Amino acid sequence: MASEIKHKLGNEFEVIGYVKPGASMKGINEGIKQVSTTLTKKDTVVIWGGANDIARNESNKALTNIIKSVKFLNHTKVLLVNIPTRFDLTPISCVNEEITTFNRKLLKWTKIYEHVKLVDSKLQRNYRTRHGMHMKTNGKELLAQKISTLIKEQVSTAPFNFPQEYLEMPAP
Repeated sequence: MASEIKHKLGNEFEVIGYVKPGASMKGINEGIKQVSTTLTKKDTVVIWGGANDIARNESNKALTNIIKSVKFLNHTKVLLVNIPTRFDLTPISCVNEEITTFNRKLLKWTKIYEHVKLVDSKLQRNYRTRHGMHMKTNGKELLAQKISTLIKEQVSTAPFNFPQEYLEMPAP
């Protein structure tokens, strides 16, 4: 996703991606702390994690660590990407129900902080791989376009100030 966002943003932006496959939000949170001291109000941090915690039935730990990240990133803008439902499971599976609950809680928490916005990662089935858990290239491109548009529009403002329709995924 970082390389796709960099492609969408072009050379006028510096994009750095930190990927920790299989990591919990606690592990991601620790990485964010290490780089957060160099960030300013002109920077934007995109945080996308928590799916592994939810799959391990530890969604409350994920939410706690996201909130910790948001609090110590109060000097910069933050885009939180919510957890997409899984098409490899039934809609009423306990994991998908927990994802829905987690995303609802995450939305409530983001409303408290002016420097944070939530990006909806919900995609139609045709943007997902055959097994239904991961995004295909066209899904990554769509989400990267959405994130890069938000970053470009907010390059000189703090806190965020953009229309609600940018936070909702378009229909295919």
